[in-house]
Amino acid sequence: MAISPSDKKKKKKYWYPIVAPKQFQNTKLGETRAYTAEELVGKVIKSNLMTLTNDPKKQSITLSFRVQEISNNTGVTTLINYSINNAHIKRLVRKASKKLEGSFVVKTKDNLTYRIKPIILTRYKANNSILTALRKKTEELITQYIAGLNSEDVYAQIITHKLQMETKNTLKKIYPISICEIKAFTLIPEKAKIA
Repeated sequence: MAISPSDKKKKKKYWYPIVAPKQFQNTKLGETRAYTAEELVGKVIKSNLMTLTNDPKKQSITLSFRVQEISNNTGVTTLINYSINNAHIKRLVRKASKKLEGSFVVKTKDNLTYRIKPIILTRYKANNSILTALRKKTEELITQYIAGLNSEDVYAQIITHKLQMETKNTLKKIYPISICEIKAFTLIPEKAKIA
């Protein structure tokens, strides 16, 4: 139930902790002020992957979490987005290589819809027919791979770089690949799918 402005003046805001999902050992993401813990539901909070894993190599990756439920006055989140910052992508690109970016929709085993944005860098310059073959194979491979996993497992595969390595190893049979990364993996809300 919404609190009226006059009631808000009488009531006091409290600090409520927000924690990451089980896959990150319910690590504390931060605290936020609210009149009631229930107001936290739906709130989105971002965190650098390095702070969650203590791995400096993952400092260019940002994760977004949404508060899904309240447990013991604590906001419990679910992971909704993985993204690599643009500065890191720019550092990966070499003059001699070709950059291939994709963006397509995939569905997980637990029936959630995501937009995934892979980025492929060839070892050498490649012609358009090779790039087209790589693009098609990337989409086909990633779509099939993700369809066999639930969303939590997909995030785990991306964070541990397993999906990227599997994709790279298959694409290398078509043309030499230097880098295969997932630039972004984002949950598409139900409302957005209808619109």
